[in-house]
Amino acid sequence: GPSPLPWGRTTFRGPAPALDLPSPELEVLSVTAAAAGQRLFRVRLRSLRGAPQVQLGLPAASVSEVLSVGGKPLPPGAHKNRSASDWRLVTVHTVGPEGVEVELRVAAEDFEAQLLDRSYGLPVEGAALLAARPPTASATGWGDMTVVRSRVRFAAPATAAHRASLAG
Repeated sequence: GPSPLPWGRTTFRGPAPALDLPSPELEVLSVTAAAAGQRLFRVRLRSLRGAPQVQLGLPAASVSEVLSVGGKPLPPGAHKNRSASDWRLVTVHTVGPEGVEVELRVAAEDFEAQLLDRSYGLPVEGAALLAARPPTASATGWGDMTVVRSRVRFAAPATAAHRASLAG
């Protein structure tokens, strides 16, 4: 499906082993109703493997405003989607083991987002990738990184009546 990540375009690639690394976690701390049928979500993003970076990729059409990151309010308009992408990204480069709280205003409809964590370097299982790199090539951007991605769902909490109907 669609992705906020740049790896959908052609790049140099090599075979890599599948690793059993824990996926990053999105914990919903609260959901409240907002004006015009929107919802306010307060969530915590965490890397269960201790990666220093987390990134939440949100469909731009579903997110009205990112209100705060790490308890610090964002100035209005400072977080507008500036790219041609259909995604709004919330990136934290120095997340601790406790994670980081993000507060955002979203559409009334449920939607899927993508959460990833990034750590510098490759695990030992990635040695073949480094060995396959030609001597005329080098890492670019942030360098060699290990990225773990998961899909997360922003959904309205179930009502007591809905939970009762699921149980019966």
